[in-house]
Amino acid sequence: MKTKAIAEIVLLLLLLGTLGLARANPPIVTLMTDKDSYIPQQPINPYGTLTSGGSPVSDGLVALQVDNPINTTVVLRTLKTGPSPPEGAIRILDFYSCDWDGSNKTVFNRGTLAYFNITIYNSESYSLNVLAISNSYDSTNTTIGLSGGYNGPIVQNSILKIYPSLWIPITAAVGNATAYAGAFTNWPILYGTPYCAEKSTSFIIESKSTVPPPPSSPPPLGSYNVTFKLPFGSLSGTYHLYVSSRYEFEVDTDSKTVHVGIPGDANGDGKVNAVDFGILGYSWFQKPGDPHWDPRADFNGDNIVNAVDFGILGKYWFYGC
Repeated sequence: MKTKAIAEIVLLLLLLGTLGLARANPPIVTLMTDKDSYIPQQPINPYGTLTSGGSPVSDGLVALQVDNPINTTVVLRTLKTGPSPPEGAIRILDFYSCDWDGSNKTVFNRGTLAYFNITIYNSESYSLNVLAISNSYDSTNTTIGLSGGYNGPIVQNSILKIYPSLWIPITAAVGNATAYAGAFTNWPILYGTPYCAEKSTSFIIESKSTVPPPPSSPPPLGSYNVTFKLPFGSLSGTYHLYVSSRYEFEVDTDSKTVHVGIPGDANGDGKVNAVDFGILGYSWFQKPGDPHWDPRADFNGDNIVNAVDFGILGKYWFYGC
């Protein structure tokens, strides 16, 4: 009896020591971008590091969520900090484009629905809540949005198949497109983290294919890196970027904002047209304090609306239209 009690105490001490070690070296995830301001169709490059105890984590996963000014998610990805992240209890077994009934299909027209088969396996002996969703990009690496998805429990030792749809915008570039499926504990903004590495699949928008770009070099161990574009007509304003990661039972998050806007887009609708020209004309030669002063027309921020602002509007005239 005494020997059993001693063994239990030793086991408890070992467990407490393990938990204490995890707390002593919590993960730290960072998030940066190459710039703080962009216009649609400019490459946006979020990147950062994942460390634990000051050392790079070479087998980690980082979730990235990007929301537009009205809080619609336009990017949701799982990024690796090394070549071989561990396999989790939730795994994506299969991912491919398909028709509404799940049969294989790889060519879709703009202005129609594409479907995806996402097959997920829960290897645990208890139910786990899973957010499963895919994010697609056209041949120019422009995000064309998130598919429908699933956010709910997957029972123990079972497989779940879902067939979420994605509306392909008429503005999407034709050619080879790529979709990425991820499985998360929740949305990154809600401290959700990836269960496993994402899976990707290719499909064709319309029938005109292009040669996909060569793969980029992997980032250094313990870091992640991704590049994407926003489509023409994207909302102007502040975009919020969130990252999250779980390592050694600990979660860390980071966030930042970038501004997306078009010089000359006075009303922020993603287009430069006669409406913006009207705002500029109404504020012509006005300064702060003048009766017709409108700061939206002061495109270069020098507190006067003049020929310089007119030149900016002219340079981007009909952008996004």
